[in-house]
Amino acid sequence: MAGSLGGLIVGVLLWGAIALVGLAGGPVGGAAGALAGFSVFAVVVLIALVMAAESAVAGAIGAVLND
Repeated sequence: MAGSLGGLIVGVLLWGAIALVGLAGGPVGGAAGALAGFSVFAVVVLIALVMAAESAVAGAIGAVLND
């Protein structure tokens, strides 16, 4: 779960940085930067969710095997 949280934080930071760079380039650049940043953010969140789900499944399998 710590890995998921780390990935989420990195995604938010990347999104913010890309959006700021885009805003510096004007309204069109700002929109493009925010969109690109959000795409990166969405992918990072998706990866974090998949990792969390894998951890949950592995934990459930481990609990069943240990019984």
